Amino acid sequence: NNINNQNLFNKATKGIYELGSTLKLITAAVALESDHVKENDVFDVSTPLKVSSRTISDFHPLNYRLNIPEVIVHSSNIGSAKIAKKIGTSTQLKYLKSLGLMDKLDLEIPELGKPQVLKDGKLLTTMTISYGHGIAITPLHLASATATIVNDGVEIKPTLLISNSKLSNNRIFSSETSKKMKSIMTNSSQQYSKKVSLLSQQTGKRNGKKIQRRQSSTRKNRKKY
Repeated sequence: NNINNQNLFNKATKGIYELGSTLKLITAAVALESDHVKENDVFDVSTPLKVSSRTISDFHPLNYRLNIPEVIVHSSNIGSAKIAKKIGTSTQLKYLKSLGLMDKLDLEIPELGKPQVLKDGKLLTTMTISYGHGIAITPLHLASATATIVNDGVEIKPTLLISNSKLSNNRIFSSETSKKMKSIMTNSSQQYSKKVSLLSQQTGKRNGKKIQRRQSSTRKNRKKY
């Protein structure tokens, strides 16, 4: 039997990970739902953010202000951190709790990982949690929370049994917030697809030029003989 312990480990429900920028969707939903952030608020992301001993920066720096949808589209750590500052620690933790991201999943198997969430009340922690650091959850936790956001804001509870697939009436986000988030996610996906398409075209052109150079070089070498 070649199956080892690693193959038997259930990463989807037992393994907990810092899932990074995927948590920005939750930050955006909480921001839109709360009274702390307005939809048209903009956040300056042109300068790295220094908090305590940490510097928060973006992988692809931008030189202008972003609103909430643009923070998601451009996956800005700085923008997400500034949104989290406006939301506040207590509101952030309240929604993490209501989305089930601080507890084990209620699932019909024993292989369940317990999330690890920093709750030291520090501004830096609140900011880093907003983009998925300082919080470790299972992939199924993330799937459940994201499904809840787009399910008209009504909680989705994961289950493995058809008999347990009953609709929940536990509303976490408003219908309006859910509609806005679906629009943001669609736009973000479309923008990403455009980038991938452009990158593929550029790669194809570069590879085409390389092939042409090789073919030209081969023809020249043949003439020598």
